[in-house]
Amino acid sequence: MLFRSCQQSLIIACLQMEACLRASPERGASQVVSESARWMRKPGGSQEPALLCVRGKALYGIGQLEDALKHFGEALKLDPDHSSSRQMRNQIKELERLKRMGNEAFSAGNFAEAEAQYSEALQSEGGLPADVKLTLLTNRATARFRARKFDGSLEDCDAALAIKPGHVKALLRRAAVYMGIENWKAAIGAYEAAQEADPDDRNIAQGLRQAKLELKKSLRKDLYKVLGIDKRADDREIKKGYKMSAMKCHPDRHASGTPEEKAKAEQQFKEVGEAFEILSDPEKKQRYDQGEDVEEINGNGGGGRGPGGMSQADIFNMFNAQGGMGTYCVMTGVPSHALLGDLEAVLLPVCMQRILAIEVQEHSALIEFESEVDAEACVGETRLLDSTVQRSEEHTSELQSLTS
Repeated sequence: MLFRSCQQSLIIACLQMEACLRASPERGASQVVSESARWMRKPGGSQEPALLCVRGKALYGIGQLEDALKHFGEALKLDPDHSSSRQMRNQIKELERLKRMGNEAFSAGNFAEAEAQYSEALQSEGGLPADVKLTLLTNRATARFRARKFDGSLEDCDAALAIKPGHVKALLRRAAVYMGIENWKAAIGAYEAAQEADPDDRNIAQGLRQAKLELKKSLRKDLYKVLGIDKRADDREIKKGYKMSAMKCHPDRHASGTPEEKAKAEQQFKEVGEAFEILSDPEKKQRYDQGEDVEEINGNGGGGRGPGGMSQADIFNMFNAQGGMGTYCVMTGVPSHALLGDLEAVLLPVCMQRILAIEVQEHSALIEFESEVDAEACVGETRLLDSTVQRSEEHTSELQSLTS
């Protein structure tokens, strides 16, 4: 028991409890909550502002902010000039205001503002109870994670786990960050630590399975990387990624290269076709996303469309059918070797951001744009002679002839 002497003196007991809180804020808070409850049951105890205040401080110390506010409010009703109760009540109200504003900003998708509010709350005067600090740190870690500030989010997780090593929310946030940066092994470790702290949580078990699956998937050939696209790419982005990747490594563009360069281009072109064959097929894409290897998807026999995937004619037919892309094109009679020279010297630095596709043949070429303005501008800026701007939908035969 805390107070073996002067137990009948309520004022002295309050002073002793205050001293206990100052000496050991965390452990002392639990002791004072218990001891102050005993004094509250004594005659006149619930009418003493000093006792209500010290009990409120202890409740605040264990993270029970709402109950703490009630005690400070009761103390001020009995003594409107009780400065310690007023100071603590204002401090908690400001803390709750900052936390509420942070939560509202987060719900509105304003993660930078949420981070700012949680940061200000963490700087509250007088220190914060461990549980309150844990909540603010994990909230800020979540806001930083959603803002893709992964390093800052991990720092908050580390700070929270330094306070409470088995804190499940911090472990799960750490796991989510590692998943976000594709550090699958670290994510598995974080999920395993969370599962050890809470073995019955099915969501943790599911997260652990997903992390292990992602690790397995990471050891395969990354088809999304082959096409230069994000793993969340939609059909349109997959087709565009295929088109741009196929243009870069098409064997015709490396016809004048060394044997090694030609072989490398042919292999890359084959890989691009293989990647597109799988990612453009909903069933095969689903199997790939679920962790199957390319060999398993293709039945250990390679792709069904042959080396390199689709033909050049197939490429243009597919892009013409997309709608909204490649609406205009430049038909030019410049020979392919001359056009490739223009591409390297002039066309790429001036127009590359506006080009959707390029196809070159021995005596002709087609450059595809999304708008007539881009097409006309590129012709003017690069001085491509013998060129005309046409709507690609109206010249299917020309497109077919260029790729036949």
